Amino acid sequence: MRLRAPLLACLSVILAACAANPQTVVDQGRRHEYASSAPARNAARCTALNARSFSSAYTADWYEMVKPGSYQAVVTRTGGWVPYTQFSPYIVVRAWPAEKGSQLELFLPSGIDPQSEADWIERLRRGC
Repeated sequence: MRLRAPLLACLSVILAACAANPQTVVDQGRRHEYASSAPARNAARCTALNARSFSSAYTADWYEMVKPGSYQAVVTRTGGWVPYTQFSPYIVVRAWPAEKGSQLELFLPSGIDPQSEADWIERLRRGC
């Protein structure tokens, strides 16, 4: 009986880590769309670099998606005081070619307050 509680706690940690992925952010987050004069590759790279420079509590990677010319950047938490949120996707940015550069889709957490949301959008798009 005493082993049940630690076993359940361990299992919940594993399941929490498995549940967090970029598609969850896309499905549950708030979507914002913007035009960029930069090519899609450069726009995705730029947003990832902006996220990395925002705070040491976040990092970001970008990569090409299955459709050629389309890219995705994923902002990930690297720390924090909320249990089970470290190393989980926080923001997803998608970029694809458009007539005059590219289109960007930003997916931010649905629970973020409006001021923080506006701040993230501004910081991610800066110079991109």
